[in-house]
Amino acid sequence: MFQKLNQETVTYKDFGFIASSPYYYTNNKQRDEIKDAVENSQSQHIGVIGSKVVVDNLKVLRSNYSKNFPGYVVQGIADGNLFLFFSSYDLADIKPFDIISITGRVRDHILEKEKYPMTKLNYVSIRKGDQTYEKRLDVRTDSLSALF
Repeated sequence: MFQKLNQETVTYKDFGFIASSPYYYTNNKQRDEIKDAVENSQSQHIGVIGSKVVVDNLKVLRSNYSKNFPGYVVQGIADGNLFLFFSSYDLADIKPFDIISITGRVRDHILEKEKYPMTKLNYVSIRKGDQTYEKRLDVRTDSLSALF
């Protein structure tokens, strides 16, 4: 990439590399920031399994639509502690580094990358500013299961 950018002349074959460079730069920078946040956290497991947890300043590290179930997987950090939860709410507008508030139950205490303590939550309610997420994703298929 740097070789292409430092050439005196650019051919039409190089446009693809040059046009995609901002996209790759942004993604790599974001990935590095997330990696640093996880590695530099002094994370501990929060709460007792089954207890209620309220987190008012969760910084979202990842919010991805899952390939394995209909919903989102959200990973975040608050006060140096890592949290993970799955949600069937429509969280398409929650992006990395957004600040959200959550309330949920501790489902499990796990290790991220076999090294960093992370608290896994379920029954999570989500707020971002004044917005409360209540709309669930439409998970119905075209099968006849809707008849029963």
